[in-house]
Amino acid sequence: MPSPLSKLAPVPRAAAALLLFSAWLALLFAGVAGGRAVHLLLLAALVLFPWDAKPQPRPGFSGTWTMNREKSRLQITPPDSTVFRIEHKEPTFELTRTHAVKGVADTFSITLTTDGRETVTTVHGRVLHSRCFWEGDRLVFDSRIGMDEGEATNLVRYSLSADAGTLTAEERFRSHALNYDNLWVFDRGSGEG
Repeated sequence: MPSPLSKLAPVPRAAAALLLFSAWLALLFAGVAGGRAVHLLLLAALVLFPWDAKPQPRPGFSGTWTMNREKSRLQITPPDSTVFRIEHKEPTFELTRTHAVKGVADTFSITLTTDGRETVTTVHGRVLHSRCFWEGDRLVFDSRIGMDEGEATNLVRYSLSADAGTLTAEERFRSHALNYDNLWVFDRGSGEG
């Protein structure tokens, strides 16, 4: 019969070991570390921690994604088209974004790691400090941009639909001159999946 707590998210083994060790030390200093207390502690650990549960795999964002203008909600003037090309092989996340406005393409590419490590690049003469990290099953792209009028920040949270056919990017841009919140919705390229 499964534990009633088996539906809880699995606790990493290192955290469980630290918790058990801390409890054992507390019992040791209390003078009850022998006999029944140790057995009860071990029994509690077996019941409370779903050791055999496997962590949920994180979503993979690889693919060619085309902006869906009808579903997107932008506070900026929308480009005529936007295409994201993403290569995501954990922990590497490579993004190439191409906006097209009146027949003129603007392409930006960046390679990040999903461990939160900062990457410094120069884009259009501006220094960009970026990092990428997981927030549950969403991937967060956090950037600071050196602007003439001071520093700007751009925070984007990427998520996939349950069927992995739609990419959503929730963007928050802040600077002295311009602030906006965009909801970008992208459809996966045909034949991908």
